[in-house]
Amino acid sequence: DMHILFAGGIHDARSSAMVASMAAPLAKRGIRIGVLMGTAYLFTEQIVSSGTVVKGFQDQAISCERTINLETGPGHASRCSVTPFAHEFFAIRRRMLADGESAEVIKNTLEDLNLGRLRIASKGLERGDAGILNVGVHEQLEKGMHMIGQVATMRRSVVDLEALHRDVSVASADLLSQMNVDIPSETPQDKPADIAVIGIGTLLPGALQVREYWENIINKVNVISEIPPHRWDWRLYFDEDRSARDKVYSRWGGFL
Repeated sequence: DMHILFAGGIHDARSSAMVASMAAPLAKRGIRIGVLMGTAYLFTEQIVSSGTVVKGFQDQAISCERTINLETGPGHASRCSVTPFAHEFFAIRRRMLADGESAEVIKNTLEDLNLGRLRIASKGLERGDAGILNVGVHEQLEKGMHMIGQVATMRRSVVDLEALHRDVSVASADLLSQMNVDIPSETPQDKPADIAVIGIGTLLPGALQVREYWENIINKVNVISEIPPHRWDWRLYFDEDRSARDKVYSRWGGFL
């Protein structure tokens, strides 16, 4: 009764074959396996001919060499290609951080800025006082938010939809067959090691290096402080009427 979908970076025979290799032991137990693709479809002929997206969006996908995250707040980020709008987004975010604006004000401002930007990029449409209006090719690039996955950096040409599906299914199976991959039905259990090599890496308040962290412990340095505004606004979740004891716990929780 279990279905598992693998998602992220799947767009061709090789990436699909990687999923098949990982999922083979599960499939042998009767679990149904599937893959979820998104960005790969931006490179199909049909996505433009059907009117799903405008040609400018596909052109941007083909020329994409790097993606970035437009983050309005913690946990709220959209991966996009680098466009004039992306530069505008970061410029406004940097300015508001420098001005000391609260995390809530920054989040609301940036989310308002994002409104309708994907529609401009993908459909060439913008909502105005007179309703939905057409947007020119230049404005689509200047004002649109081109949401896209990192797969875009790995593809450079347009393909037929059927060819894409054949690549991630038939060609994927052929690739595994040519490689003569022997996938064990059960993963062998490794014998516990007699020696463990342990490393440590930290990025903590008041200690950018491991030595500083250790010295703070030895010297009993208290580095607990209120959460800085550029991380998130703790005041949204903190009741000023709590007791002093609760306040200490709240700061510890926010700090961690």
